[in-house]
Amino acid sequence: MPYFGSSSDNAVRRRFTYLASSGATSISGADANGQTLVFQDGSYVDVYLNGVKLKTGEDYDTATANTINNLDAMNLNDEVEVIVYELFNVADTVSKVDGGTFNSAISVTGNITSTGNITLSTASATIDAHNTPSWNTSTQSTNFTASAGNQYFIDTSGGAFTLTLPSSAIIGDEIRVLDAAGTFDTNNLTIGRNSHKIQRDASDLTVTTEGAAFALVYHNSTNGWLLKER
Repeated sequence: MPYFGSSSDNAVRRRFTYLASSGATSISGADANGQTLVFQDGSYVDVYLNGVKLKTGEDYDTATANTINNLDAMNLNDEVEVIVYELFNVADTVSKVDGGTFNSAISVTGNITSTGNITLSTASATIDAHNTPSWNTSTQSTNFTASAGNQYFIDTSGGAFTLTLPSSAIIGDEIRVLDAAGTFDTNNLTIGRNSHKIQRDASDLTVTTEGAAFALVYHNSTNGWLLKER
């Protein structure tokens, strides 16, 4: 459905002014101001002769592209004013109030905040969240420095060692640890705090529970890394 409106660099309507030559019965081309008459649909054109609005189909027609035709023969310097209404289609939008459906991919730069439910009605979906942990496929058995967003299988069967936390951290960073060999009770795992607090305490954490599996999530400089499961 067409609507009255404007393009990005025009007002709602465009005005063309012509001074007729003696006996002229049509108007086209450049007007008195150098603007060239162009219209998409003759149904959205108004024509005035010396200030009087003419009736389309009786006083003129727009059957020829960008031309006002079949006017009565005009006198020299009769003023013809043509008003062309810009046509546009309403953008493909989803209503803020009523909602709607997106039928293709959506890219968002920035955060999405929801005060209601988010439902994924598809057979499969991928959510790329900040530092969602993924399993490191290599089992760690010696001292190493962990990276946020990783899950580690730990094997202390060959002796106790230290997992050092990252030197920098931001809220939401997460690291997971799993006692793969079931030997934390005999050969402890030490979590080196690397200048950050652990459980609000400025000291390293020693894990002595056989089969322990837990996550550490960073909050802030006051609380440091916090245990997600104990």
